[in-house]
Amino acid sequence: MSKKTTGKQIVVIKLGSGSVTKAANMNLSIMAKVLQQAIQFVRKGWGVILVSSGARAMGETVLNGMTINKSKDYCSPELASSFGQPVLMDFYKSLSGIQLIQILLGKNDLLSREKMTIVASTIQEALPHGIIPIINGNDPIDVDKTNNDLIATGIAVMIGATHLFFLTDVSGVYREELLLNQLHVSDIHTIKSNGAGVGTGGIKSKLKAAEVAAKNGIQVNIVNVDDFSIGHFDKNNEKAGTEILSNISNRYSDSDKWISGGAIAQGTLTINLEAERSIVDGNSLFASGVKRISGNFAQGDVVEIRSPRGKLLGRGACNLSSELLRLIRASSIEYINNSLMLILTRAAKIPVGSGTLDSKLNNVNTCIDALSVESKQALFREVIGLFPDFTAKAMIRFIEHKNDYPATAGGNTGIQTTGEDNELDYSFKDLVSRLTIVHNDDLIVFE
Repeated sequence: MSKKTTGKQIVVIKLGSGSVTKAANMNLSIMAKVLQQAIQFVRKGWGVILVSSGARAMGETVLNGMTINKSKDYCSPELASSFGQPVLMDFYKSLSGIQLIQILLGKNDLLSREKMTIVASTIQEALPHGIIPIINGNDPIDVDKTNNDLIATGIAVMIGATHLFFLTDVSGVYREELLLNQLHVSDIHTIKSNGAGVGTGGIKSKLKAAEVAAKNGIQVNIVNVDDFSIGHFDKNNEKAGTEILSNISNRYSDSDKWISGGAIAQGTLTINLEAERSIVDGNSLFASGVKRISGNFAQGDVVEIRSPRGKLLGRGACNLSSELLRLIRASSIEYINNSLMLILTRAAKIPVGSGTLDSKLNNVNTCIDALSVESKQALFREVIGLFPDFTAKAMIRFIEHKNDYPATAGGNTGIQTTGEDNELDYSFKDLVSRLTIVHNDDLIVFE
C-alpha cells in the first residue's frame, strides 16, 4: 500500500547533458553535487525526482578509455547508452547512502496515458519512503531520442509536483544580452532563442517545457547548475537564475493531467481570434478556427493550441490527424463537406475528373494522389471512422451506382447528386457541421 503524497512539497530536478559533461567527458563533481542537494531536500521531508541525462556520455567516457576501443566509431550511441545506464546508476548509488530507483522512458511510454499513469503511481509510492527516482530517456531503443526537458515536465505534472528546476550550463534566460531574474509565463513566447548546446534541448526547449509546467501551477526555475542548492528556498538569499512567474493557482484533477501537461504534445494548432474567444467561453474547437498546423500527429494525440502570436492558450486531444486536418483547416462547412465527400468518393474507387473540381478541391485531390498507398489507406479509414453509419449507407449507394459515375463526374466532389442522394447529402452536411477538431470535453484552456 502506497502512502499518500498529498500536500507534500515535491521537487523535480532536471539535469541536462550540457551540465553533466565537461570537455566531452563526464563532470562527475557536478553530478555528485546535484545528488547531494537532492538528498538535502529528502532530509527536509520533500519528495525528490531526478531527471538525469548522462548515460550516453558516461558510456562513451568509459568505453573510449578501454584498450579494446581503438576508434571512436566503435562506440555507437546505442552501445554507449546501454553501457552507461548501469554505470550512471552505480555512480549515483555510491554517493547517496539512500535508496534509488531507475525508470527509463521511451516515446511509446510517453504517448501512453495508461503507462504514464503507472509511472506516476510508482513514483508517488516511492517518495514517502525517501526513495529518489532517477529518470532518463531509454536511449538504446528510443530512436526519437525524446527530449528530457519534456519528460521532466510530463512527470512533474503527472505526479503533482510543486517545484521544477531546469539545471543548465548558462545563468538563466536572457532577453538579448540581459539576464532575466524573473519571466512571466505569459511572456515566454516572446523570448527568441536557439537550441544550441551539448544536449538536445537548450534554452528554447526548457522554455517550452517550463511554459507548460507553469500553466499547471508548478513553480519553475531555470538555474545554472553551479548555483543550484537547497538554499534557493531561503527567503534571505538572493535567487539565482530565472524564476518563471505565474498567477496560476489551478491544479488540475488526475483525469485532466494527461491533457494539461502529462502528455508530450505532438503538434501545435494556431487558431484565430474568434476561435480563441470561443474556447475560452467553454466551446469546442472547429476546423474553421484553425489557421496553421505544426507537426505530424495521429488521431487522439495531444496538441498545443496557440494564438497567432504564439501564446499558449491550452492543450487538447485532437480528433483528426494532421494529414486530414491540413486538408480542411480554416474552411467553411460547405467546403469541408465537399472535401470529405471527395475523400469518400476516392475510397469507393469512383473516378474523379480533375476538370470538374474547383481549385480548392482539386488541391485536395492532388494531395491525396501524392500520398503513399499506406498513407492514403490511413486517410480513407480515418474519414470512414468519423462517420461510420453514414459511410456504410453512402458506400452501398456508391457501389450500387458505380457505373452511373463517369470519369468526369458532375458536381464539386465528382459525385453526381440525384434525388435519391439528397437525404444522404443533407445528413452528411449535418454531421460535418458538428465535427469538432478538439471537443471541449478533451480540451484544457489555461488561465
